[in-house]
Amino acid sequence: MNTIDFKKYLGPAYEPAKKILKMKPKKNCLAKTRKGKSIFMIGNFKAFTRKKAQKAFNYFKRLSHTDLLKSPSGYYTWIIYTKDNSNTVHFAATEFINEYEIATGHHSLGINSRINADKVLGGGQIKKNDDGSMVFNLRSGTYTTRRIAALTKSELYEYIGILKTVFKRFFPKTSTRYYSESFEYPSMVIPDRLLTIYSKLGCTIILSSTPQACKRLKEFCKSIGYDKEEINVTGTFMSRVHEYIQGDPHYSYYKYE
Repeated sequence: MNTIDFKKYLGPAYEPAKKILKMKPKKNCLAKTRKGKSIFMIGNFKAFTRKKAQKAFNYFKRLSHTDLLKSPSGYYTWIIYTKDNSNTVHFAATEFINEYEIATGHHSLGINSRINADKVLGGGQIKKNDDGSMVFNLRSGTYTTRRIAALTKSELYEYIGILKTVFKRFFPKTSTRYYSESFEYPSMVIPDRLLTIYSKLGCTIILSSTPQACKRLKEFCKSIGYDKEEINVTGTFMSRVHEYIQGDPHYSYYKYE
């Protein structure tokens, strides 16, 4: 597929994201285990190399447009991109597993070696319905949201029109339409399989017996700086967290077999 003039609307196409791996601390306490315990995760990804991050990406599917057609209904993260300095536009997606977005966010798609993107032209979310139809948006803080905010209404209208054309070319026999808002992810129940993966990636996972206990822990961690994606959480920080929960029956560490 030949590239369309995205520069007219978004300026130079984005380089793949610089961040290697991240999570969203603000989503803590929204998630629960299948047994109903509230989840608080602490991620320390500053020391991640691209090689180690790629191992994280490999836990999750990388879908082409034909793969997505065969995939079940649900929520997906998508980007369109070029590679090898060519003008051919490619499509990639991955499952929108939960709102932590560890190894499944747009930044992760952009630097995934299974994709080899050199320029990212846009990104967002897709909701695939039971009948196979798709609804897409431009909700990508990494690649799209801030940039389209600078467009005039007419420029945005034209850009959305271009994306509708691109989607129709990738999915010619599928009903696709644009949606301006974010999708509400229906469930934040995280199975043990994912908790084990997150643990292996270096996350500390603390389970709380009640939502209130989780919120107290969240407020404590926020008071010592843990509300940003890139905080270095080693050493003194973790010691203070351990001291806070030690001996309190409301808290326990998640441990995988």
